[in-house]
Amino acid sequence: LSVPRMTQNQGESDSAEIAMIVRYINAFTQQCQVERGMSAQWVGSKGTNGNPPYDQREKVDKKIEEFMAFVTETHYHAKISRKLLLGISLVEDFFRSIIDIRYQVDLLPEAGPAKTFGLYTAGIEICHQ
Repeated sequence: LSVPRMTQNQGESDSAEIAMIVRYINAFTQQCQVERGMSAQWVGSKGTNGNPPYDQREKVDKKIEEFMAFVTETHYHAKISRKLLLGISLVEDFFRSIIDIRYQVDLLPEAGPAKTFGLYTAGIEICHQ
């Protein structure tokens, strides 16, 4: 069965865009894992070990901005499967929840680092599904 040339090129383009989405998500989760560890250390020390991970937060925020810019630029909504679109939507939900997680870290919760670590971990796992 012969596939028209235009369709093949479109398929290659879609695959390249999906690969880029995966790269952006992986870059974000890598930086988020660093923030998670620094936050757990900060909370576990009750604020006596260093400072809140503000510099790392900036790195995570930059990765979020890069991902959102790429998604907006490529107009991925019309090009990918509903399943992948749902996955991206869950990742975007985690982006929004980071603000709440950081607020809890800054308050040095009595629950300690386990709760903070768990909040980050749940979001990172969503990104890897």
